Amino acid sequence: MRSRLLRRDFLAATIGLAFVMRFAAGCASYGSVTLDRDRLDYTSAVANSWKQQTLLNIVKLRYGDTPIFVDVGQIVAGYQLQVGGNATGTVFPGGAAGNFLSLGAVGSYTDRPTITYMPLTGTAFLRTLMTPIPPIRLFELVDAGWAADLLFYVAVQQVNGVANRRSFGRAQAMVPELAQLLSALRKIQDSGAVDFRIDPDKDTGERDRLDFLIIYGPDTDRDDVIAIQTRSAMQILGIVSAYVNLPEEHVRDGRAFSSPAIPSYAPPRPIAISSSTSRPDGAFVAVNYRGLWYWIDDHDLRSKRVFTFLLILMTLADTRDKVLPPVLTIPTQ
Repeated sequence: MRSRLLRRDFLAATIGLAFVMRFAAGCASYGSVTLDRDRLDYTSAVANSWKQQTLLNIVKLRYGDTPIFVDVGQIVAGYQLQVGGNATGTVFPGGAAGNFLSLGAVGSYTDRPTITYMPLTGTAFLRTLMTPIPPIRLFELVDAGWAADLLFYVAVQQVNGVANRRSFGRAQAMVPELAQLLSALRKIQDSGAVDFRIDPDKDTGERDRLDFLIIYGPDTDRDDVIAIQTRSAMQILGIVSAYVNLPEEHVRDGRAFSSPAIPSYAPPRPIAISSSTSRPDGAFVAVNYRGLWYWIDDHDLRSKRVFTFLLILMTLADTRDKVLPPVLTIPTQ
């Protein structure tokens, strides 16, 4: 009987140790099983951070504060998993001194991601935020199905001399003719009667009477040319900041800019950004600034669409030559 117990205990210890050692050997490819989880987690984290940074800078512009943009340059997830085991025992064939076996295992896990950040300064800041968006980029979005009236409302300052709304400094309301133009653009787009093409030789000579050449500029003296003065990313942020709903005393005290009134003929405000002293529940995006919470309601589809649209426009405004990130070596042991 004692002999059978001894063999059973010894067999259990051997199997346990073999399991520990096999688990340790299998951990050589542990990082591969985290790919799906990490990719989605980091994607969500970067997206949320991007939204919060954009909303914060919109609010800061309303207060005359300096906007700061920091890009996430590179994310490297590094893992380290160490396991070990041991089995010890003493066997007395006669059983006089007793028999014993012991099994032990130890392990440690480390998750140490490496993230690089690149603040926008100098030339990169000017080229990304102060350069007007090329008109061709806007019409590519229109051709892809984005609402033309909303696009022009947010990203265009003038069309053939007809001025859009200006905020702060030389604040002025949208002229009635532009409101009519936005309405006409939406009808034309819904009709599907207009298409676009890129003319590689940029010919400005005679064209078909139904063709119009689109150029960048505030105005034109030709009937077959549409001059569009687009806004820069910084101008767009400034325009959107006028729609932040903040306490009236902040304007009266001179801490924040006032918002120009919206005339009756103009389209409704494209976005609603609310504020309160308590953190909102279920917000699409929310940030804290000067002791107040500013957010976009998750049930406000129009504001969510415009805000997402704004993020795309910010991407279109980024005309920098992409610099290769540094090469990082992560130790496996």
